[in-house]
Amino acid sequence: MIPAERGVIRCSGVTLFDDLGRWFKHYANGFKLQAERSIQSFSCKLYSDLDIDVSAMVFCGPHSATGEDVVEFHLPGNPVLLQRLEQSLAEFNLLPAEPGEFTRRAFLNGRLDLSQAEAVLELVQSRSVESARAASQLLSGGLGKQMADVREALMASLVELEAGLDFEEGDSQDLRPSEVIGYVRQAQQMLQEATVGQQTRAVASNSRFGCLLLGPPNAGKTSLFSKLTATPSLISSQAGTTRDYRRAVWQTPEMDVELDLIDFPGVGGDAVDQRDALARELVADFDQADLCLLCLHPHTAIEDLPAHLPSMPVLVVFTHGDLGLQVSNDLARELNNRLGEMNSVLVSSEDGLSTISATLCAAITPYFDAAEKVVAQRIRNSERYHHALATASAAVAVAEQWLESGGQQDLVAAEIHHALSALAELVGEMTPDDLLDRLFSAFCVGK
Repeated sequence: MIPAERGVIRCSGVTLFDDLGRWFKHYANGFKLQAERSIQSFSCKLYSDLDIDVSAMVFCGPHSATGEDVVEFHLPGNPVLLQRLEQSLAEFNLLPAEPGEFTRRAFLNGRLDLSQAEAVLELVQSRSVESARAASQLLSGGLGKQMADVREALMASLVELEAGLDFEEGDSQDLRPSEVIGYVRQAQQMLQEATVGQQTRAVASNSRFGCLLLGPPNAGKTSLFSKLTATPSLISSQAGTTRDYRRAVWQTPEMDVELDLIDFPGVGGDAVDQRDALARELVADFDQADLCLLCLHPHTAIEDLPAHLPSMPVLVVFTHGDLGLQVSNDLARELNNRLGEMNSVLVSSEDGLSTISATLCAAITPYFDAAEKVVAQRIRNSERYHHALATASAAVAVAEQWLESGGQQDLVAAEIHHALSALAELVGEMTPDDLLDRLFSAFCVGK
């Protein structure tokens, strides 16, 4: 848990207000929580000799994010206080959420369809603006709206077909069997458009894992880049020598994969000129890598640390290991404050390529494995969408052929029912429990 200005603990459940009522009676100095949509402030006695000012944001079901009653506690973001609040809530039957539990409850209560639940996971795990944008579009219900329109057209065709099956010719003047093929063709066109849209947003499975080398000038980034990629580089003790970021492939026999290595200009301290300043501004928004390798001399001054880091996991690489220097206490403390928990590795410029590569690969492997799980999940999602859309489209195509050839209406209806079943599985109305378990287990706690 990382220190922050504010901390939030979210609670959800069908008996939430009853459980919280007992908690408030014990810990909130007699404050009575009102079960209505509001923001309510109170004093919380988490410790016998310490009162904490807390705000509670109340959202009543079924119009909350999960479809159940929801209360969010907002308080100072001190990890000790947040952990104590969690412990106190557990005393009154409010247990820690499992990964993805809030999103799963939203899905089960009809607040999200399955594609939107998957989009929540993709949005949280996004490492680029483009992937975040695609996930946001899916979360906003784009695919669900398309499928609703397809299903409406198919249901309209079924109304006509099944009415025709129930009435003999001449029994009803309102039946218009000729309209059936119009509905079916409309559904097929929308299915084809949805298929193209999903192909556009599909995640490529062969993209390389990218490592961004970042650090103050003269931290040894470019030397490391040159050694790992066998790329000639201009190496100088003068700050600002590397002016533009460069990308090359790093062959890793230890991991048996190719990684993208990106050498960025030195950042931290003062820029040497305007071009250097512009290059540094790119850092915070850089999203073309999966992991930041923050290269630092063990005695890097606090003021020489990069002011901003990209939004991606960070592994600290302490260079100049051959000097036998210990990381200064001030630097270690600052890095822990910024990163929450500093994961680091030590490399020496005196070591050979194989030793440096093996040391870095051992440290990078957990990040790589986590990224591979994300990609695998997205590919599974994409394959699921493709299979459901292809199944529905094929069934609708057969129905259209039967209609054009004057086939029996009960066969046409059977194909349309088959298409509707495929679409119901896509949005989660008919979904195996093991698929749901696999999906929501990939979430972080709190989502």
